[in-house]
Amino acid sequence: MIVAQEHRGKDATGIAYIDKEKGLIVVKKAIDPSAFKTQFEEFFKKIDSKICIGHNRLASTNHKEKHEDKEAHPFLSEDGSFALVHNGTFTGYEYMAHFLDSIGHKRSSGTDTEIFVHILEELLKRYSRDEAIRRFYRLSEGNILILFKDGTLYGIPGRAFYVLVVDKSVLIASETRTFLIFKDLDGSKLYTPSEGCLLKIKNKVELIGDWEEHEFKKGDWIFNSEITCDFCGQKKPCQKFYMNNSSYDRCYECYLENKVIPRYRRTYGNINYGSWPTERETDKEDESKNKTTEYGICFTCKKRVPLEDIIICSICRRTYCLEHIETHDCTEEVENLEVRFN
Repeated sequence: MIVAQEHRGKDATGIAYIDKEKGLIVVKKAIDPSAFKTQFEEFFKKIDSKICIGHNRLASTNHKEKHEDKEAHPFLSEDGSFALVHNGTFTGYEYMAHFLDSIGHKRSSGTDTEIFVHILEELLKRYSRDEAIRRFYRLSEGNILILFKDGTLYGIPGRAFYVLVVDKSVLIASETRTFLIFKDLDGSKLYTPSEGCLLKIKNKVELIGDWEEHEFKKGDWIFNSEITCDFCGQKKPCQKFYMNNSSYDRCYECYLENKVIPRYRRTYGNINYGSWPTERETDKEDESKNKTTEYGICFTCKKRVPLEDIIICSICRRTYCLEHIETHDCTEEVENLEVRFN
């Protein structure tokens, strides 16, 4: 799973697992996931563990030492009672680092993530474990997994946090497509968190807060969001489609038709302005043919119109045919950003 998410970070890789005899073990190196798997593959085959957390790092802090193994996740608590991995950035962590140093904590790295370990240590001195985790939630940023040496796992979800329950196994990943490396997921339950959620696993899965439940169906896909499809130009639930080192949004209908030629791109900065046509990306077969007529979709009548007859409004960025551009008036919508961008 870590190798499948290698594109999310190649600066360092590590895992933490529970060994029946030795307890909580951390293995980490400042190398990419593929090299990590190759180096430790024979070692991993000998491990008898039912629970493991892992991390591949894209350094966002302490770049000068990112090549050192100590900067890799997971980070072990000072007493060895838990290990923690984190996906995100802890802004302003330097101030908290100096405070923790002043009250006697010993840091092993210069990363922002390790600060979370020592904050949780302080909370565990004062509260029960569950209460300490609840209070820690309010102090944390990003996605966090915490594995205790008794086998209890806590998860604090941010934006990139997906939970898949397959029979008696629980898989957690930063992207849904990571799960597709497994063969038979038919009937499995996929959970996505909303704000204020926690995860606890101790013999059973406890989802605390509001989680959305989805079901994997054989041959089906998982949609990421409702957005404009890059292949048909319609706003629908779409799945990320990766091709030629680029990602596109593809709806279910285009997925069933196996469309692989994107005709529409809808991103403009970080704002979704709707869809408008761009130059068509042709495959080798089309290159030998005469130039194909390009089409756009009129926002009002929803008809396919030749590109030369399409007009894009400079205010709302919508596309219109010649007939409906004359009746189009978006000046009243400019004040309402929700109407304008949708």
